[in-house]
Amino acid sequence: MANIQRQELACTNCQRLFRFNLDFELDGNHEITCPGCGHIHYRVIINGRITEERYNPSPSFSTYYATNYYLTGSTTSAGSTNYDTTFTGSGGTSSGTGDSFLRDSWLNSTSTR
Repeated sequence: MANIQRQELACTNCQRLFRFNLDFELDGNHEITCPGCGHIHYRVIINGRITEERYNPSPSFSTYYATNYYLTGSTTSAGSTNYDTTFTGSGGTSSGTGDSFLRDSWLNSTSTR
């Protein structure tokens, strides 16, 4: 059974905050691509925990790709929230009002499955 957990990351390249899912049962390198700028981040998971190491070049380590990347909303100076409704992940790229509704529902849900 997968141990998928939602994570949040501020991109070191563009400073945008985004969310993604990682499967903590898969030991190895986990590649996470920022949906805002395409910068690649890595996390190493061993025995169900994220380590301090960011990438392990060992040939015995598999690389997995994080799914469901979403940019989080940003608050304007007027106090309203702007959302970038474009997102990427295992389903490709899409945008629109229906997608925005689904994305917001996912971001606000408490379930990780």
